[in-house]
Amino acid sequence: MFMSFKAGFISLLPNVVPIVFNFGLMGFLGIPLNVGTSMIAAIALGIAVDDTVHFMVHYSRELNEVHDQEAATYRTLAALGRPIIYSSIALAAGFVILMFSNFIPTIYFGVLSAVVMIVAMLTEITFTPILMMTTRLVTVWDTLLAKMNKDIVGTTPIFHNFWLWEAKKVAVMGKLSTFKKGDMMVRKGDVGDEMYLIINGKAGVKESGPNGKIIKNLDPGEIFGEMAIVEKTVRAADVVALEDVELLGIDAGALERLRKRFPYTAAKLFLNLSRIISGRLRETTEKLTHAV
Repeated sequence: MFMSFKAGFISLLPNVVPIVFNFGLMGFLGIPLNVGTSMIAAIALGIAVDDTVHFMVHYSRELNEVHDQEAATYRTLAALGRPIIYSSIALAAGFVILMFSNFIPTIYFGVLSAVVMIVAMLTEITFTPILMMTTRLVTVWDTLLAKMNKDIVGTTPIFHNFWLWEAKKVAVMGKLSTFKKGDMMVRKGDVGDEMYLIINGKAGVKESGPNGKIIKNLDPGEIFGEMAIVEKTVRAADVVALEDVELLGIDAGALERLRKRFPYTAAKLFLNLSRIISGRLRETTEKLTHAV
C-alpha cells in the first residue's frame, strides 16, 4: 500500500501494546507462564492484527482519494470505528466463556485473551489513528500522481518503457520542492548532483545576467540537470521558474541505492537518461552546424 518499512512498523505497534500489557498483568497478578498462557500472545496477535490490516487498507484508500492524512484518518475511523468495537467485544465475550471451565489453565487463557482483545480494541481506535496523523506516510509517488497529469507520468522520457511499479521505485527516492514565479531554480556555475523532473508549472533555461533571454522553455514532464547525475559538475546554465513550479529532485545517491536494490530498473533508467542526453547533444550539434 505504502511501499514503506515505516508503515509496516507502525502497523505492528498497536498489536504489541496488548501483548506487553498481557505479560505485565500476568506478572502483577502472579499468573504463571506456561504452555497455555504463553499461547495467548500468538493467538491474540493473529486475531487483533486483522483490525489493523482493515484499518490500514481503508486508510490507504482514503489517503489516495483526499491526499490529506488527518482527513483520511477521520474518515477511516468513522467508517471502521464501530465494526472494530463490535468485533472485539464479540471476540472477548467468546473467550470469557472459558472462565466457566473447571480447568485452571483454561480459565487463565480465556480471561487473559478477553482482556487482550479489549486492550487491542482500545489501542486500535486511539493509538493507531494518532500514529496515522502524526507520521508522514504520503509517499512522493502519491503526491506526484495527485499533482501531475497522469498522461504526463506515462509519457515523460525519464520513465519511458517503465512499468508503474518501476516508476514508483524511482519516484519514492526523490524529494519534492516548490519555487515561486521568478525564482532561480538552478544557477550557472553552482555545483550539483541532482536532476529535476517538472511536475507542475513551466520553467525556462536562460542566458546568464539580469537581462538574459529565455533560450528554451521546459514544460511539465521534462527534466533538466541530468548531467549532474552522470558527473558531479558545475551547472551549465541558469534555470528560472516562469510560473509557480513544483519539482521532483533525484540525486546521484538515490540512483546508486536504486542500482544496488533494483539493478534492472536502474538499467532502464540509465538507458533513458542516455537517450535524453544524446538527444540534447544532437540538438546542440545541429545548432552549432547551422550557426557555422
